[in-house]
Amino acid sequence: MLYEDEMLRYVNSPTEAIAVLLQQDMLIASQSSGKPIGAYPFTMEVREHQVQVNGHHLYALCALDALAISPMFNLPTCIRSCCGVTGDRITVQQLGQTVKNVDEVSDVHVAIDWNASNVSACCAHGLCCSMIFLRDKITAQEWLVSDGDREVFSLVEAIDFSSRFFVPLRQ
Repeated sequence: MLYEDEMLRYVNSPTEAIAVLLQQDMLIASQSSGKPIGAYPFTMEVREHQVQVNGHHLYALCALDALAISPMFNLPTCIRSCCGVTGDRITVQQLGQTVKNVDEVSDVHVAIDWNASNVSACCAHGLCCSMIFLRDKITAQEWLVSDGDREVFSLVEAIDFSSRFFVPLRQ
């Protein structure tokens, strides 16, 4: 495969390297074939978090991952997603940690349902599926109290949180 040929420039055994990265939950594998289909924050799986960056249309694994891409690469992004409760469309235009269309998304929140965490499962197919955008504060408050261990961030807080996680990976 093409990625294995490229990996040979850096490692002796792409198969072993992929196995280690999968074991450490640093790569995402197809649940049907077991082959790599992504690396945080990106996936080749169709997800609701679409990100346009540098002329490419990509998918992010979750809302937080989508918000991390612009700060991680210092490139403008356009995130197209939806509210995880209402299905309303949400579009975030971002450059670094700055939201460019703040008037349109000033009340958007990001939520995490920590109950979805499972140490024996890949984060991409568990917890990531529970990191969502919420259209406004009222929806966020209703979502927050509806079940156990949940957390809600403002859009600015979510960008800061995701940046602190992903930007060091670029170094």
